[in-house]
Amino acid sequence: MTREAFLDFRAAPLPLAAHTADQARATVRRRRQMRAVVAGVAALLAVGVPVAANVLTGDRSNGPSPVGQSSEAPAPSATGSPNDAGSLSSDGSSTSASTQLSADLVVSPTMMLTKGSAGKVLAEVAVSVLNRGPATVDKVDLTFAPGSGIIPLGPLWGGCSRDDAHKTVTCSRTAPPVGASRQYVFQFGILAWDNVNKTVVTVRPHGASDPRKADNTAKVTTCTNGCGGQNNPTTDLSISVSKLLTNGSVGKVTGTAQVTLHNQGPAAPAVVALEFIFGNGIEPQGNGWNDCVRDDTAIRCVMRAPTVGGSRTYPVTFSVDLTGPSRDLTIYSSPMDRVVDPNSSNSSAKTEVCTNGG
Repeated sequence: MTREAFLDFRAAPLPLAAHTADQARATVRRRRQMRAVVAGVAALLAVGVPVAANVLTGDRSNGPSPVGQSSEAPAPSATGSPNDAGSLSSDGSSTSASTQLSADLVVSPTMMLTKGSAGKVLAEVAVSVLNRGPATVDKVDLTFAPGSGIIPLGPLWGGCSRDDAHKTVTCSRTAPPVGASRQYVFQFGILAWDNVNKTVVTVRPHGASDPRKADNTAKVTTCTNGCGGQNNPTTDLSISVSKLLTNGSVGKVTGTAQVTLHNQGPAAPAVVALEFIFGNGIEPQGNGWNDCVRDDTAIRCVMRAPTVGGSRTYPVTFSVDLTGPSRDLTIYSSPMDRVVDPNSSNSSAKTEVCTNGG
């Protein structure tokens, strides 16, 4: 192509495409959609770039909350789960489980008061129990571990259980209320004085634990001839005895006497002591001497006492050697259960042996 021809071609006007009205409107819509996409990408980049920068630098304080996690604690369920075991207290115990009751019981030093100061005699122990709480219990168990030769005697041991293997006796008694003390009295026979101070008593609460076991046990100490009874209640016991009637008149025979006690008051001891002093020709006979201790010339028994204003009769049986040098039988009475008798003038009686019902 010559230079003149090229110049003529460039100078010639370009042909314009003929556009319809519909084509023009479609073109406008495409341009608007393109601008919207570009604006959305720009906005996403404006947010995403700072977030990515925060992640890279470790700063999450200003970032959005993770998806699906609430910034508030969920509300507790109104109903408990069947598998709930109860909340735990500070010591790790479950508060919904039944709480073990606790009662701090204290047994005070006890005193063994004796009827006599030598030989085989009667004695009683007064046990004081203090309930420091906090729990109220219905019963307490008192366990005695008597020394060798110290034997429980009398009707107040009814309902107690004996453990021959451990040589103990346990009695259940009504417990003291919280903040108060209660006294329990028990009678013993002393056959060996050397073992009196080896006797111990232990108290335990029913249906509760005791957090302080160190003060649950006390040793028994001794006090002879009724000492320590200056402030004890008093009563006036009078005694009478029938003749000792024998079933024969020659040799060794059996005789029975009726011993009667009258309680003139004002106190009402639960039990009394009867002491029978006999000569060489008289011996206790039969099975009615279970709650007694005996030496060569005497037998001492714990018996249930008469009520105030009332009387009680005790039949006693002896074998009598009518050829023996002595047939004397003297009986002494005295209250027990921490009660004293200030009037000793009517506390003894002497019986006569009567043969053939005469």
